[in-house]
Amino acid sequence: MIAEHRVGSTLTRNDLEEAFLLICRDAHLPPDAVNAWITFPAGSGAEADFVWRVRHLVVEVDGRDVHTTRRAFESDRRRDQRLATLGWRGVRFTWRQVTYDPAHAAATLRPLLG
Repeated sequence: MIAEHRVGSTLTRNDLEEAFLLICRDAHLPPDAVNAWITFPAGSGAEADFVWRVRHLVVEVDGRDVHTTRRAFESDRRRDQRLATLGWRGVRFTWRQVTYDPAHAAATLRPLLG
């Protein structure tokens, strides 16, 4: 899988997203969309790193550098709550999990995707 992949051929924004996408593909659990916008009924919305629309599943991969400010932390939780009220399930994976324990990520996704 890695030998066939071309860096820059996906809509990922960073190495962490790229690594998670490879985990998904290797596990035969590819997302429907990467960095996709989910529109809320009132017209606003949220962007999600990975989306499986039929299963109403959103996955975020979080590096510490982006999510350490109070504003980002609060915004992430508010977004997760809003998605949950609309029937979406959200799962977050850390940089360490994606980098050092990809089997855990795949094993977590399998039952969520049925």
